[in-house]
Amino acid sequence: MKKLLYIAILASLFGCKEEAFEPSSAFTRIYDSNRGSEGYYPIDFIQTSTGYTILTGQTIDGSDYLGVKLIRVDEEGTFLFEDNLTSDYVVPTGDMVSIDSVGYFFAMEPTSLNPVLFQITDSAYNATEIAGLDYPLAASSTSGGNLLLLSYDLQGQEMVLSEISTAGVISSTEGYSVGAGSDYEAEVIKHYTDPERSSLPFFCGEWSSGSYYFNGVYNYTMSLVFSNFAEQPMGVVQGQRLHGGLRDIMPIQGSQFALFGYQFNENFIVANATLNTTGSTSITNYLETTVSEFISRSNADIVNWQTDSQSYTIIAAETESRQIALYFYESTSGELAGIHKLGYINPYTLSSMRVDNEGNLVILGTTYVSGRFKRVFLTKMSADDLQSIVN
Repeated sequence: MKKLLYIAILASLFGCKEEAFEPSSAFTRIYDSNRGSEGYYPIDFIQTSTGYTILTGQTIDGSDYLGVKLIRVDEEGTFLFEDNLTSDYVVPTGDMVSIDSVGYFFAMEPTSLNPVLFQITDSAYNATEIAGLDYPLAASSTSGGNLLLLSYDLQGQEMVLSEISTAGVISSTEGYSVGAGSDYEAEVIKHYTDPERSSLPFFCGEWSSGSYYFNGVYNYTMSLVFSNFAEQPMGVVQGQRLHGGLRDIMPIQGSQFALFGYQFNENFIVANATLNTTGSTSITNYLETTVSEFISRSNADIVNWQTDSQSYTIIAAETESRQIALYFYESTSGELAGIHKLGYINPYTLSSMRVDNEGNLVILGTTYVSGRFKRVFLTKMSADDLQSIVN
């Protein structure tokens, strides 16, 4: 099996003193390949007992879909080995989740179009095909230890939300019409085949016990839909066709959420917004000051980070100068506490961001080697470095 190479960028990127530097708490790694024609589209990652497992899409000769690859690295980001699944599975789908120390993610079987649930350990994986569903779009976990999957039903022209056990058994499912007579299959296909230009912000999650949300096409427009698996949504925050909506949200408490949204070519942040989860509203109700430094329809991710005395919401997105900007807000007040940027000579794009078990911030995305080869990077910022940003 062909192995990836990696390039290390050490503590000087974060301004750490050389004598205090610990590779396990702060690093940047770029994972190169000896085949220049390969393109990588990192999706997400999880922390494991030995380090991190990265899920990435990989271009496949003769296919419009991205294949599936897992990159295994240790706690210092050093490459260990990879699982290349591109010959059998396509369309790797985030989020990756960890339940009882076992990792899970979804992909697609290219012939049946059925979602495939992957169960992964530090050294192996197992795949279970989920019959009765098509076109996986987004996933997350539930408080009950199950998986939540958003998919698209081609025949019924519906966004389908399903709760699935870790064994691959569907326990609840409900479809929501994209709009009578509407056909969004072409948009879904472009989302899969042209992720750089046509990616749509599909996501799903649980915001309180037994209450869920998904971001998908509903009633002709990209909308945030609140659901308890009833036939009708609990509530809807409606966007503007495909031209305006939300790129990511994070539940804070009750009906309070952190938001990153877009309207045509502008982006906006609301660090603490109260959403109407039981009625119908418009995304325009939550438009506040736009953030002009972000590129049009930037990828975005939101996480919670806590110190001993304060909770922070970190919102990350890509700037016009092709850096990744991290905005730190006090979670309760929504006040801006600090800004930090990643990216230096080469452009950096954002895929995913997580706070690990030690309180460090880990960021996954792409950068370029030799100015033209798109490769995966993984950056870890220590809790001490984060503290210096908000002090």
